[in-house]
Amino acid sequence: KLYEGLKIAYKEHNQTAKFYFLAGCDTFVNVPHLLKRLDEFNHTKALVIGGHPFGHHCFRKKNQIMVGVQYPSGGAGFFLSAALMEMMYPKIDPFFHDEWPSEKFPYNDVAVNCLAASLGVQASFVPGFWAFTPQETVKRDGIKHLHADPEPNTFHYVPPTSMYILDEFYVFQHIDRLANDNNLNELVKFTRQFVATHYELLRIKKNECTLPPVKST
Repeated sequence: KLYEGLKIAYKEHNQTAKFYFLAGCDTFVNVPHLLKRLDEFNHTKALVIGGHPFGHHCFRKKNQIMVGVQYPSGGAGFFLSAALMEMMYPKIDPFFHDEWPSEKFPYNDVAVNCLAASLGVQASFVPGFWAFTPQETVKRDGIKHLHADPEPNTFHYVPPTSMYILDEFYVFQHIDRLANDNNLNELVKFTRQFVATHYELLRIKKNECTLPPVKST
């Protein structure tokens, strides 16, 4: 489904998108932090941008093992630039039908990075992409390692309730920063956007969710 999603995303947004972001459904994303990572990159260059690298070999003709890639964690999420998506789009079907052994190696993040590598593009790695929850990251690497980057972009394997907790924490952090900087224009802009989103979600919930009737006691 990722491969089909890539094609749909490109067809729908190739006239306007500068970057495409891929992540898991259990990935917490701090959008302001995430977008800051793009400041140093140019969407007209073929780029994969992510973090928390792993290594894996690539394939040719489904069973020939090729030189591997250092690839960014798919769970933590990564970007594909518009230029790379333009290069990849006509190659997606041939690559996944003829080259990648999807029935044995369903690693979508590896596959996308191997496709990029076949086009001469290696990943660029930046801080702030975490392949695990904050708790698991502290357990594995220690709290100093987690706090070494003050603006994390993503955490993976985050359950829904924890998503709300993290989101609330970073919303308050963002508001505090704007207030401490006396940045009234951005504070008002963010507050209005947040309130508008809140009520839009309430409208969606009202349309999509039927609440049980209230029983009198």
